Amino acid sequence: MKLKLLALVLALQAAWVLSTVFLQERGLATGVTILLETRPVDPRDLLRGDYVILNYQISTVPIDRFQPAITNLDGGRDVFVALEKKGEFHVVRRASTTNFSPAADEVVLRGKSRYGWEGPFQSRAQPAAAVRVDYGLERYYVGEGTGNPRGKLTVAVAVPASGRAQIKEVLLDGKPYAAVMRAQLQAPSDPSERERAAAEARARAEAERRAREAAEKARAEAEKKAKAAAEKK
Repeated sequence: MKLKLLALVLALQAAWVLSTVFLQERGLATGVTILLETRPVDPRDLLRGDYVILNYQISTVPIDRFQPAITNLDGGRDVFVALEKKGEFHVVRRASTTNFSPAADEVVLRGKSRYGWEGPFQSRAQPAAAVRVDYGLERYYVGEGTGNPRGKLTVAVAVPASGRAQIKEVLLDGKPYAAVMRAQLQAPSDPSERERAAAEARARAEAERRAREAAEKARAEAEKKAKAAAEKK
């Protein structure tokens, strides 16, 4: 009985993984591709382990762009942001906490509010200046030891009808990120700096790996104890 149950659980997990991959690939293939501009972040936080932290211009949505009007917004709320193209990039035109039909020249992204006020001295009782929104596009996974990116990052994303955008390609100074980073690491100039950057990236990746292993071990121990307790009953 237990083996059958385990097999069923594994089959369901495999089906979930396959369906997730299928939906992601479908979104990349059928979604509208737009280009987003990034904003600078602390260089110490830009590369963590095996992923790059991405911060976008559209991540900060001015409070006056919300329709109907709001004054503050709790974290974890659904936010629908309509973007319009201005020059090379798409920027925020309007936003709402409920879904809406976009205009012909708009693309709607669905995200989650992180917080609804800004400024070191601003309290919740005061009207917010802007809402910070996460779109699920804030991490871009890279190969270990590729070093910190140096240059302007822009991101091409695919936006399906659901509004749940996916990263299609990250560009560094207008060129594919992976190719540029490989070229930087292989460049003969300043080898000591290149080696130091690669060593730092590997160290961060190792720390992330150890943290994941510790978390997995703790989870396994907790499950083992729970199972033992259940068997005693």
